[in-house]
Amino acid sequence: MRLATLTAFAIIITVAAVVAVSIIPFVSIYSSTVESDAGMALEQSARQTTMALGNLIDGMEGRLLNICREVRKSEDITDLDDRLSVAARLEGSIEAICVYDMEGNTLSVGGSGHELKDQSSINLSYDGELFGSAENFAISLPHVQTLFREYYPWVVTIIRPVDAGKWEKWVAVDISCTNISS
Repeated sequence: MRLATLTAFAIIITVAAVVAVSIIPFVSIYSSTVESDAGMALEQSARQTTMALGNLIDGMEGRLLNICREVRKSEDITDLDDRLSVAARLEGSIEAICVYDMEGNTLSVGGSGHELKDQSSINLSYDGELFGSAENFAISLPHVQTLFREYYPWVVTIIRPVDAGKWEKWVAVDISCTNISS
């Protein structure tokens, strides 16, 4: 009986040793594979995010360039207002288009159909410091747009200096953050 107990115990110890010796390489290989896969997934995610942001910025800049062409074509402020309003209504992601003189005074606003506030209120879409440093274009941080009565969307502003021949100005497009996130 004692021999049987020792033999059973020896078998159990042997099996446990074999399992332990087999598990150690498996765990080592498995953990390095998981780490490698996680690193690869992180790199892929970062590349996809970079590409998506690049495409988004390219699209925003393309809209801005198209609007700048319309600003250059405008005959006067009334024509400019009409062109900006049409452009803002046609493009669902645009909340407003503003044209400022080089000192930051609002020359024209084209909205997406909401009632504009009077121009004496503070416009959070104009950031003279950021825009003054822009060579081609600048993009603001997300902020609440304050141009309309009882309508306060979150937007980012993309702005570009434009020489329209008649005067130098800034063209700013407020793009809805809601449309950016979808």
